[in-house]
Amino acid sequence: MSYLGRKLTDAHAKVCPYHDYLLVSEIVHLLASYSSYVTPSIKSNRENFIEGFDFSPLVRKRPIITLTTDYGLEDPYVAEVKAKILSIARDAQIVDITHAIPSFDEKRGAFILLTATKHFPKGTIHVCVVDPKVGTERKGIIVVTKSGHTFVGPDTGLMWPAVSAAGIMSIYEIDELKIPPRTCETFHGRDVFAYVAAKLAIGVKPARLGKKIKHMMRVEYFEPTIEDYWLCAELMHIDKFGNIITNVSKESLMLLGPIAEKYEVELCGRHYILPLCKTYGEVPVGSMLILFGGTGFLEIAVNMGSAAEIIGAKVGERIRIRREQESPY
Repeated sequence: MSYLGRKLTDAHAKVCPYHDYLLVSEIVHLLASYSSYVTPSIKSNRENFIEGFDFSPLVRKRPIITLTTDYGLEDPYVAEVKAKILSIARDAQIVDITHAIPSFDEKRGAFILLTATKHFPKGTIHVCVVDPKVGTERKGIIVVTKSGHTFVGPDTGLMWPAVSAAGIMSIYEIDELKIPPRTCETFHGRDVFAYVAAKLAIGVKPARLGKKIKHMMRVEYFEPTIEDYWLCAELMHIDKFGNIITNVSKESLMLLGPIAEKYEVELCGRHYILPLCKTYGEVPVGSMLILFGGTGFLEIAVNMGSAAEIIGAKVGERIRIRREQESPY
């Protein structure tokens, strides 16, 4: 194949991953230059063509790799993971979902993966490392989902909520004989998972990095239950605004019956009657409310304030919810 006198081959694409960007730029430049030799009406038509033309099929899509870890940002660990990825997949787009998961808190990590990864485009590779069992015999796995996402991380149950929601297509156990020897036994995030993610990003098939298996660790983290007309749930996350995010989905709340205008909430030994709103601004400044926020789960919030500070709640605490004045008597 050739264009503008330039022969395009697969070998050329591998040697110069940005050649397609340059080619599109050349096309645009030539089209624009033609407009200086034509009448104003024709020039306007050409400019409209350039502005309206969809060049995306001509441009190579850069692979997206996300990182979710408990590494923090004080140490160079995150940078080393990125260095490993970029040494193999130079044009990868690396997105930090978060590195602020509390150390070893797999439940919090699983919740973040569940709520965040679904928003990325098809083809995204997610590296997930909250790994208190690093260096033990727990497996490293690759999970390919029906949503077009691929997850890479330890087989500890950390990825289960996210991959089960996305629909599991296939699971591979990473074969460490097929990757370079590790430089240490305690940094699989860099030496194993980042390496595997980068290889996947440049087109290596999962089967070349491990063997197909049928099962992975299944951990059901997020299952509110009904007890004596109360929906019993858990506080999963507190964001920077002080919003208290629970594990209550709309489907879970409807276990209590049709959606109500107000709910009784029992938390930290206190009882509240709170309106179920669609936005924070539906109540006066400083007032409490509940709503389904950006995560898709029920949260307790204060308009222009911090619910976590007012209530004194912490992640992991239990919460009970019922329809206002609900009673068996």
